[in-house]
Amino acid sequence: MALDDGGHSGWREPNELERYSIGLRERPRFDRDGSLTLRIQREPRGAEQQVNWLPAPLGEFVLTLHMLGPRAKPPSILPPGEGSWALPGRRRAD
Repeated sequence: MALDDGGHSGWREPNELERYSIGLRERPRFDRDGSLTLRIQREPRGAEQQVNWLPAPLGEFVLTLHMLGPRAKPPSILPPGEGSWALPGRRRAD
């Protein structure tokens, strides 16, 4: 069974920034409370938020989280289900 990608090239959404992933290498801006808000959407909401923006295609898409380097000391995802770090929530913004 083939996955219909809606005419897109799999994982990459063509965009003017040529940005296809986002992580600490891009030096995102952290919120005042130390949290990090990443915006995964079709268009950025202003130039000041562009640093935390990952372009998304029109319509539905699959969000994939790729994490490296789990460690045994906090914050950690180890042991699975019992670690000190959990995947943060996500919400759809209209």
